[in-house]
Amino acid sequence: MSSPEHDHVATDLLAALAMGDDPAELGLDADARDHLASCPSCTDEVAALRETLELIAAGGGTTLTPPPPSVWEAVKAEIDRPAGAPAAAPAPVTSLASRRRGVPTWLATVAATVALAAGVGLGAWVVQPDEKDDATPQAQVLGEAPLASLDAAAEDRGAAVVRRADDHLVLHVEASDLGGPDGTREVWLINVDGKRMVSLGLLPVGEAGDFDFPERLLDQGYRIVDISFEPDDGNPVHSGTSLARGEIA
Repeated sequence: MSSPEHDHVATDLLAALAMGDDPAELGLDADARDHLASCPSCTDEVAALRETLELIAAGGGTTLTPPPPSVWEAVKAEIDRPAGAPAAAPAPVTSLASRRRGVPTWLATVAATVALAAGVGLGAWVVQPDEKDDATPQAQVLGEAPLASLDAAAEDRGAAVVRRADDHLVLHVEASDLGGPDGTREVWLINVDGKRMVSLGLLPVGEAGDFDFPERLLDQGYRIVDISFEPDDGNPVHSGTSLARGEIA
C-alpha cells in the first residue's frame, strides 16, 4: 500500500462509514484510519454521504435528481470497460472492498463507479425538494374580504379570499358563528352600486367552501361578499337576511 498521505479510502468503504459501520470491522488498518482522520477529502466525502443517506431516510420532501448526462456517460463507460483496461484518470484509493460489509449494492456501485469514472463522489447527485404532484404554481391572491355581521356590533364572522385559477377566479369562504335561523346559507357577490347581485352557490354545512366565478364580475364591480339565510321555499331571490358581509379589497 502507498503511504497513507497519498492514498484515499475507497468510496464504498466511505459509504459504509457514513452508514455507521465501525472502521475496525470494515478492515481498515491503522494507517488507513490515520489517513481518514487527517484527510479533508475523505472526511468531507463521509459527511456528504451521511447527509445524503439521512435525507433519503427522511423521505417525503426530498428526491435525488440525477447528475448531467455527461456523468452518466462516464458511468456507462466505466461499467462497459473490459476487464483489465485502465480506468480514465482513476483516483488513488486504499482498496479494501473485499472486506467491506453492510454496504447496499446500489450505494457502493454508484459511489465507486461515479468516483472512478467522473472524478466525483455522490456529490454529483443534487438533493432537491420534491415538486408538488400536480406541478401547479400557487394561485395568485387578488383580494380579501373580512366578513362581519351587519348589526351595530359588527361581529367577526370569518373571511373570504379571491384567487386566480387559470381562466377564472375562486372565492374561498371561511365563515364562523353565522347564527340566524335554521335553513340554507347562500353566498352572493353584490355589486358596489348596491343594485345588482349574483348567487355563487350554497355554503356547505361546515361554513367553508370554494366558489368559481368569471373574472369579469370582479372587473364590473361585484366586490361585496354576502352570506344570506335562505328559507327552503324554492324562491331563488335573496331573502333580505344577510348573516355576514364584507368587501373585497
